[in-house]
Amino acid sequence: MSRHLRPEEDAAARTAGDAAAQTASGTESPGPVGGMLTPLAVQRMQAAAGNQATMRLLAREDGATATAQPAPEVAKLKSDGTTLSGERITITAELAGILAGSQSEPPMLGKHEDKGKYAEVKGTPFVGGASPDDIQQGALGDCYLLAALAAVAKANPKLIESMITDKGDGTYDVKLYEDKGWFSKDLQPVTVNVTGTFPVNEKGEPLYGHSGDPTELWVMIIEKAYAKLKGGYKKIAGGFGGPALEAITGKASIRYQLGDYDDAALTSIFDTLLIEGYAMTAAADWAFFESTKEKAMKDVGMHFNHEYTVVGFNKKAGTVDLRNPWGEEHVTGLPLAKLKQYFLFIDANQTK
Repeated sequence: MSRHLRPEEDAAARTAGDAAAQTASGTESPGPVGGMLTPLAVQRMQAAAGNQATMRLLAREDGATATAQPAPEVAKLKSDGTTLSGERITITAELAGILAGSQSEPPMLGKHEDKGKYAEVKGTPFVGGASPDDIQQGALGDCYLLAALAAVAKANPKLIESMITDKGDGTYDVKLYEDKGWFSKDLQPVTVNVTGTFPVNEKGEPLYGHSGDPTELWVMIIEKAYAKLKGGYKKIAGGFGGPALEAITGKASIRYQLGDYDDAALTSIFDTLLIEGYAMTAAADWAFFESTKEKAMKDVGMHFNHEYTVVGFNKKAGTVDLRNPWGEEHVTGLPLAKLKQYFLFIDANQTK
């Protein structure tokens, strides 16, 4: 899976807790939603299974619950063993609020829990609309997601802009798609609500994906919604562009294995897809030896184990331009022969 980070950030992007939440159609689901148990689900579980099952949930100590102040009912449930099979406590509004609050923010990477924190970032979703050049990857290995966002922003920026609804209360609804199929792909829309607080470092700077303009929030909003849907930032470290494109557009991606095509066929593919408004990501090959990585960097200026956005194709020259989600060190004028040498496949998705 592509998860390349800047060398100085690579060691910081590992380990985290789990927990996810999502809001569908503005109403609370009575059961598991996106991997979490809602307060209503907890009430039903307690009524059916008693306090022991409820206690197990309350006793979970992830990054969020460990810092919450326990309600009296929680302390009673944890300390009084007689309640486990006898008395059933009441799930009060206070207790339900704690349960809901513990799931409200997707956990950061474990490495960032000590020095990182959630903080409000003032701004607006878009400043002059969505553009690939807005995107800068942070200390999280989700290059595939950011490359996909850049690809859609290039092909159809209005689609990106339509994903976010400012609720006017400090929160945002984000429209994503989730594959609910068992034997075949079944992409269904889901609305994920996120707050206007985001992981920041000790200096108050964004830890993860962000825009070059500190007042433009769309990259952070969508990345946070995707992390919330999947169960935390750790859960989205590593992946491929195709599924990420599907989560954005709701349409199935097409994968082109580069080794299966000659230059003439690739020329036709790139020319057609760009004209027809497809978003495209390119998955770099894997490399484990520093000598191999250094050779590729010296040869064409690319990084292995990384995902790029296809932003241009020169039909006459037979070259491809690739955008690095870092916001720098892009690859331009890459001959098709070199593309096939250093990259595995292209994922494409119709955005119009």
